[in-house]
Amino acid sequence: MAELIEGKIKSYRTAPFDARFPNTNQTRNCFQNYLDFHRCNKALTAKGQDVTPCDWYQRVFKSLCPISWGVELDEGLPKLLSFSSDTTQPRTTQHRFKLAESCQTSLWQICRVSCRIHVCALI
Repeated sequence: MAELIEGKIKSYRTAPFDARFPNTNQTRNCFQNYLDFHRCNKALTAKGQDVTPCDWYQRVFKSLCPISWGVELDEGLPKLLSFSSDTTQPRTTQHRFKLAESCQTSLWQICRVSCRIHVCALI
């Protein structure tokens, strides 16, 4: 069974259809797979397990997202993680909006509009 899964991962060509994102615009799909990849890495690393199952999410978001978006997401990730670990501030929509406003890259602007300010979803 494990060999079959590994074989499918290695022969993977492009992102499969995801019923959560049936429309042509795949911006949210790209962003969701990026978040899932980092959540998976964080969870499995905390448990001390192997993170190879997370490779699938990485391949999907790299297939869907333009290369420049991946760079912009990676540059903004430490800022998001430092904000989400700050427990002194209440987590309200206003704080999320301020965080999204502080990011000046075009991708964050796109995600703020299309994802309805789900920028802080890395918590």
